[in-house]
Amino acid sequence: MGSATPDISSVRALVARTRRRLRIQAALEGAATATVLASAAALLVVFGVRTYTLSPGAGLALLVASVGIIIAGAAIAATRPLEDEDVARRIDRASNLSDRLSTAVAFEHVLRTGAALPAVAAADAPDDATLTDDETRALMRAAIRDGVKHAPRADWRGAAPYAAPRDARPAGVFALVAVLAAGLGLPARDPRVIAADPARAARGAHVVITGEWLCGPTTGAATACASTGHRVVLDATVRGAAPGLAAGASAIALDASADAEIVAWTGASIEIVVPATAPIGEATLTVYDGRRRVGAVPFEVIDPIIEKRKSPDAVVWDPDDQSYTKDLLEQLREVAKRDQVPELEAFANKVEELIQKAEDGELTKEQLLEELKKAEEALMENGEPDPEQVKKDLQETGKELEKNELTKELGKALDKGDLEKAKEEMEKLAEKLDKGELDEKQQKELAKALEKAAEEYEKKQEQRDKQEQVEIEKAKKEVQRLEKDKEKEQDPKKKEDLERRLDKKKRELEKLEKKKDQKDKSEQRRALKRLHKKMKEAAEDLKKKDDPKDPDDQQQNQKQASEKMKDAAEETGKVDQDQRKQTTQKKVASQMDDLREAMRRAKRRGKQGPKNPFGKNGKQSDFDRRARGQKGQKGAWKPGKGQGQGQGDQNGGNGQGDPQQTDTWGTGHDPNLEGDPTAKSGDTEDADLQGTHGKGPSRRQTIVAAAQKGFASKSYKKVYADYKEIVEEVMRSEKVPSSYKYYIKKYFTKIKPHAMDD
Repeated sequence: MGSATPDISSVRALVARTRRRLRIQAALEGAATATVLASAAALLVVFGVRTYTLSPGAGLALLVASVGIIIAGAAIAATRPLEDEDVARRIDRASNLSDRLSTAVAFEHVLRTGAALPAVAAADAPDDATLTDDETRALMRAAIRDGVKHAPRADWRGAAPYAAPRDARPAGVFALVAVLAAGLGLPARDPRVIAADPARAARGAHVVITGEWLCGPTTGAATACASTGHRVVLDATVRGAAPGLAAGASAIALDASADAEIVAWTGASIEIVVPATAPIGEATLTVYDGRRRVGAVPFEVIDPIIEKRKSPDAVVWDPDDQSYTKDLLEQLREVAKRDQVPELEAFANKVEELIQKAEDGELTKEQLLEELKKAEEALMENGEPDPEQVKKDLQETGKELEKNELTKELGKALDKGDLEKAKEEMEKLAEKLDKGELDEKQQKELAKALEKAAEEYEKKQEQRDKQEQVEIEKAKKEVQRLEKDKEKEQDPKKKEDLERRLDKKKRELEKLEKKKDQKDKSEQRRALKRLHKKMKEAAEDLKKKDDPKDPDDQQQNQKQASEKMKDAAEETGKVDQDQRKQTTQKKVASQMDDLREAMRRAKRRGKQGPKNPFGKNGKQSDFDRRARGQKGQKGAWKPGKGQGQGQGDQNGGNGQGDPQQTDTWGTGHDPNLEGDPTAKSGDTEDADLQGTHGKGPSRRQTIVAAAQKGFASKSYKKVYADYKEIVEEVMRSEKVPSSYKYYIKKYFTKIKPHAMDD
């Protein structure tokens, strides 16, 4: 037996692998235990920031520290001391090696370090006999070799199995609770500005900008704060000649801005003085809290002299009605662009021009309404009174053309009402004729199909015209007979009855004549007649006998027929365009009504003030709060002292007269007319419309979040569009009074997503 210590590297390799697994498992255990503490700490930090107890910077630092708790827990657990002999003993137990590996590790350490040898009794000696040191070392080497020999049998993975940490479940529960609690919506206290009061003022005037949390998230509305670093800047764009340009040179736009003097700054308002250098005209008041831009509100700097010169009949709008009207015009432009109806866009531009003239005092409110009526009549001019009849005529022409192979596709397109396709098919036929691609037989068949379709249309049109004329003549004769009977009748009662019958028959005659006149002026019918006329002319050109002495005669006839088919295609396009225009007009009928209602409610400059039902009695601010989802004032919409009792002027009256006979508001009203804008008292609790797991926030959550934090999210924009479409459909299908429609649509203007203003 050699005296050298046996090599136990194989055993130590097993120990190292097992130790690594033990440390990894210990790190997981430590991290799980530390996660419980870290989740609780993170939750406290989030609520501290949400409730403004902690600053965002401090909160971020503490959240990072919370993550450090988990890392520290894992590190502490993983670096716990693990002796080689203890690890080897775990392997022995897992592998049933009867402590061979742990004994080998212990004996190798003794032999390698020269530690004191244990006293070992001889197996065959008396009880008090012990082995010599050399004999002991020999036995130890033998035990080491035995451990090395059995090392391949070791189950080192079984000695250190991976398992879920004991505290994994509590850690997961704590983390989940922390995430859910952190996601709970709390009222935002970001500073914001709302409006300028007044919204128009001269240089040197005092103006109050209303807002929320202007002094920070922990300062009350009435509490003043230091204005160090605060600024209010008046920004404007003015037009004038560039310096150095000669007189008469083109005007250019110049940006101008000036800092306004701050008189007072509280949590809910900022009082400023309009700068003496502010340019006259529209501008914005932009509020800065240090380097941060809080927001901006529209404002207008006025010239007192010019204001005095303006007519008291000039039309003025409050900001909400101005935004409401702007939205209506934008809707018209969007529909015009989508449906390719330039007349509708021109109408929107005309209305915008009329509004500007009314605001400038060039038009009174009455003139504005009259001009709007003229513009609408011009838009509706020469419309088709019976579009279904035109559609039927096209279908019948299409069915006739489907009988011929050359015009089959054209006939199908007309039958389906696809006039764009029909136009393309006519152009294809024209091209074939122009290139001489049709033989003599095909030309005759084409001529026959076109002529037959045109003649059938003309025949039916002539019959309808005769029938209409017969009905008109019959009505005329009946009117003449009733007039004579009325003159002869002496009995007052019978004469009164004849008068009623005569009036009714006159209305019938007027209706018949008006409908005939509309049909005669209809652009669709005119284009439809020209379309069939060109088809018939093309057929006649194709049927002309060719001059045998002139070889170019046949080609010339085909070219003439080709030109007629091109003309027919053009007329088809005109029918299509007018149908699209008329369909679009029906779509925007609601917006037309809304425009008239908005203009009817506009106020004359000389009739503003307490007669505005949204004025000083608090209804406007209450309406604003409710539109943002906040609780309104319970008594804001109830008639107070001196309100609702018919205290109107000679124009406004008691608020119950004909709305078309007045251009101002009376203060009297039915307290239930508008109702509660929220349909409840404002302190309801929603418990439905929950979201679907994995599908994003519910509509209720989206609306609540929008009401609290501002209407600018993509999810809220979609919800708004869906609900607005539903409301529009209900108001179209149900008999909703115009006054109700006005308030409903004004409400939707207020809660419109901010992104829609772009």
